[in-house]
Order: sequence, then C-alpha cells, then structure tokens
Amino acid sequence: MYATFFIVTINTITGVQAVEEDKIRSARSMGASKWKIMLHVIIPASLPYNFTGAKLAMGSSFMAIVGAEMVAANEGIGYMIWNSRLYFKTDWIFVGLILLGLMGFFMDRVFNQFGKVVLKRYHVVKK
Repeated sequence: MYATFFIVTINTITGVQAVEEDKIRSARSMGASKWKIMLHVIIPASLPYNFTGAKLAMGSSFMAIVGAEMVAANEGIGYMIWNSRLYFKTDWIFVGLILLGLMGFFMDRVFNQFGKVVLKRYHVVKK
C-alpha cells in the first residue's frame, strides 16, 4: 500500500492544484455549486494526473509484490527467483526476470489502452 499510496496521492494533489483558476471562476459565474465544480471541473481537469500516478504506482506495486514474495511467500515469481538464486539455477532466474518484464509490458499496454479510452475526451492522448 505504501508503495502506491503516496505516488497516487501526490499526483492527485498536483492535478487539483494545476486546475486553472479561470475554469473555476467560469463555473462559479454560471452558478455552479461547490460539488458541481468538483464534479465537472476539478475531477476532469485532474484526471490525467491521476492516470499518471496510477501508471507510476503500477511499477512500484510490482516491485513491492515481488520483494514481498522473495521474503515471505511460498509461491510466486519472486519466490521462484529467490530459490533459484539459492540453488544456483541461473536459467530459472532469467525465466522469472523475463516473466516480470512481460507482465510489466502487458500491464503498460493495458494502461495505455485504458488511457486512450478515458483520456480521449480531454485530448490528452494522441489518436
């Protein structure tokens, strides 16, 4: 949790602070309440920052999970890499590393596709 919480939180705070004051003033001048400003101005404007935080946190969470598997698990890729190190099975270590790389690559692709769908509305992602 600590591996991802602060990354997402800091990016969210940065996104909220990056909302242009003109957008908030424009919504207020049209009679929007605080909740409508939050829902229709601040959240959509900070969504790219939230997405970036989630994407960065994904890498940290992978590292935390593999590290936890190495220390206190009886199965998983981290456990396999750790035991392979102890028994000098170098080929199994590389299999584990390649699997981690592939998992990261495919999760990055999933995030990119999700980002194209969600962030398309805000003209953040190229078509």
